[in-house]
Amino acid sequence: MRILFAYRYGIIGGVCTQLFNRLRYLNTIDDVQVEVCLGQDYGAAALLSPLCSVHVLPEPERAALLASPRFDAVLVIDTPEMIAEARKGPAKLIVEVHTTVERGLEYLQDAELRADAYLVPSEYSRRMITQRFGIPHEHVGVLANIVDGELFHPQALDAPPRPIVSWVGKLDEHKRWPAFLEVGAQLSTTNPEAELWMFGGETSADATVEVLMDALAAGGLADRCRWFPRVAYEAMPTVHSAVAQSGGVTMVTSRNESFGMSVAEALLAGCPAVVTNVGALPELAPNKPYLQVYDDGDWDEAARCAQQLLGPGGQAARHALAEDRAELAQRWARQTVGPTLVQAIRDRLPG
Repeated sequence: MRILFAYRYGIIGGVCTQLFNRLRYLNTIDDVQVEVCLGQDYGAAALLSPLCSVHVLPEPERAALLASPRFDAVLVIDTPEMIAEARKGPAKLIVEVHTTVERGLEYLQDAELRADAYLVPSEYSRRMITQRFGIPHEHVGVLANIVDGELFHPQALDAPPRPIVSWVGKLDEHKRWPAFLEVGAQLSTTNPEAELWMFGGETSADATVEVLMDALAAGGLADRCRWFPRVAYEAMPTVHSAVAQSGGVTMVTSRNESFGMSVAEALLAGCPAVVTNVGALPELAPNKPYLQVYDDGDWDEAARCAQQLLGPGGQAARHALAEDRAELAQRWARQTVGPTLVQAIRDRLPG
């Protein structure tokens, strides 16, 4: 079985991390051959090329590759122009929908870009695209994201002196970083010892960074919030472990999420989470004390949830997380998700 994965952005982010983890599994199957096509390369080719052939091609050559008869299945991830190119070839076309951004979903309305099948990372995403875009339920499969439990695990560290509330994401409207600062300002009154750590935003415009600095000053948070614009992915297990060891939590203020990778990674590293009641976030660990869910936009409730988990008050939740960790790791392991991916592709092939 010959598979081509196609994706617009070769950024070392969520999608390319998924490709890396999938390739590690697919390379163990004798009758599977995989290649990857990237529209642009910002470091992902170096990550993926040890595992398979990676193509970064100008448009005519890219279109020819996507329509090549040598592939049995082409899986296009959130890239409409590549869907159009792949439709011209004989391979079965599977479209993966990971985005929840309105503009990024518009192509699902175009009948000329319909696929043989769709894959999404959560039950929420399946409901979203079947109900909003009229795609038959039976054409949409759920394939959870792979989270590397061998990389993300609790580490024995010297506990930071104060509890930490962390936040991971781009400094954009979707992740709603100002809401995190609003919650942090409330926590500063109920838990004066707590620190805020923000991770991400390296590519932000200077104007956005200036707004962040002004917001920290205006909220009286300049001395208690640390901003790390860039952290290497392989360092994130240590980050989450440090937050956990401090008696802290990680927090999400996003408008929507199709899965919630940073939360899953934090949980596997032993760090409880406080998340918005949107998208697939509540699916990660329903009704568990270590995943506190608050109503979207209710920052007072978000602060209360965080306060419940900080320090000694969150010991029971951290104990429950330790007991459940093996089950969570197994659920998201490549040995669990990989066979589901292979079967989803085989089910669409003739014979």
